[in-house]
Amino acid sequence: MREKLTLDNSDDSDDCSDSFENASQCCARPVGVCVTLSLILAVGVACGLVYGRDALTGLFGSATVGAKARVHVLMMGMDAIPHPEIWRAFFESEPTESYSFFIHCKDETSCKESVEKGGLSHIAEVVPSVYNAWCDDLVSPMLQLLKYALAKEPAAGYPVDKFAFVSTEHLPLKALRNISEALGKRPDESDFCVHPTSWWLRLKSNNITPQAVTCYQWSVLSRKDAVTLRERMPDPSPSRQLVVPAVEGHAFSDFDTVHCIDESWLFATIFGLAHAPSDPNATANLTIPGFGKLVYPSLYLQGRCVYFGFEGYPTDMGYRAWVLWERQSRAAMGLQAIADSSFISPPTHCDATGWCEVIWTIETLGPNGLRYLRDSEYLFARKFADLGLFPDYASVVFS
Repeated sequence: MREKLTLDNSDDSDDCSDSFENASQCCARPVGVCVTLSLILAVGVACGLVYGRDALTGLFGSATVGAKARVHVLMMGMDAIPHPEIWRAFFESEPTESYSFFIHCKDETSCKESVEKGGLSHIAEVVPSVYNAWCDDLVSPMLQLLKYALAKEPAAGYPVDKFAFVSTEHLPLKALRNISEALGKRPDESDFCVHPTSWWLRLKSNNITPQAVTCYQWSVLSRKDAVTLRERMPDPSPSRQLVVPAVEGHAFSDFDTVHCIDESWLFATIFGLAHAPSDPNATANLTIPGFGKLVYPSLYLQGRCVYFGFEGYPTDMGYRAWVLWERQSRAAMGLQAIADSSFISPPTHCDATGWCEVIWTIETLGPNGLRYLRDSEYLFARKFADLGLFPDYASVVFS
């Protein structure tokens, strides 16, 4: 059970209290005055809009006591690095041997200029650009980043290496030393946030088994799994889309693919496919060698989720609740809502079938909201607006 989530600027008197249990009830009715960031996170988790829930069990659990991980931050972007002052504060707080920071951009030249202008040249290295296309091939830049990060020599005092993929829309939710300690407790484990089983990829010829597990596209790899991925994947090309290898005799094209390739084939390449029961009504604990057990079937997220993000769908009551919160917070709470925790929705992304997805953007976030995110289980979050206002970020989150 989650502890009660509260913020010091909350004046809720509604029975929709700031707790995970009551948050699930809020999904089924208008949000009303339940507008604090803590409740929004709880509603998001209960509605399945925020990546986390049961998947967070054991995040800070048993492992090598006192181990420190050298954190390799592997960033993907277009042509610039937003919020360089936050990233500087994040890295400069710790010795240089405790981290590496590699960046891949679609426009390599502009990215290098942004790094220099942002005062990150002594911290970050922009790697040579390779072929990349949203959804069709983000695996190539991920492999390119791993190539450079894996080439780093071992660092004294940091027996564990962890490789964390982020976008330019991410920001860290904890000081580097805290992220290092959290990841160091599970030295040989990678963090993948696994989707509900109904989202897994089914073979076109047989929709029962085997299946390709789908995950949130952002992940943290152990050194062992990072090496495995690089060894099993071809080298990325500057000009050609990557042709990913077959897994257990099945090509990616053999599956009914409704997800981007990076949401399934990284996991499959490292750990293999999931062999679900042939009886569609059966339940089982699937053992994924090298990763662990996954419940099948499951309506919930599983695995280990260390990234936070707001996502919603227009057909969900949860999405309508978010829209109500957005409008009511601006109208009823005015400048206070905008000054402390304001979220907006960018243009909706829809495909040819009419299915739409909304990814919420954090425009401004004050000290109360920052403290809540800092104290959550998550290590990184998105989607922070490029021109968003976060004047207290480093002093609050990295304290």
